[in-house]
Amino acid sequence: MGYFAFVAIGLATAFGFEVLASAVDPKNLTFKNPAWPIFVVVWYGLLYSISYATMRMRPVWVPAVVWGVVGTLLEAIIFKRLNIVVDPIIYGIMFAIPHAIYTMRAGKSSKA
Repeated sequence: MGYFAFVAIGLATAFGFEVLASAVDPKNLTFKNPAWPIFVVVWYGLLYSISYATMRMRPVWVPAVVWGVVGTLLEAIIFKRLNIVVDPIIYGIMFAIPHAIYTMRAGKSSKA
């Protein structure tokens, strides 16, 4: 699995979590912004690109922990909102999913 597939899986994961967050959190304004498609692709595309470049060969728990912390800090600094319990869990899962798929795919291709 290459870079574009990794980012596409990440974007699909992030979109799913944004939909869920919009349904349960009235303070989530992602889909109230008319430019949300551009925002989601650029913002999460950047984050998943960084993750791919720096952590694709690490165990899945590493990007989960790193992005759990970094994502929570970004939420607090950039978006001026913070849920100290939920944000680390959500960001951790959002980044564990594409890394887990990447790791599974990499393992299959090395055994072939």
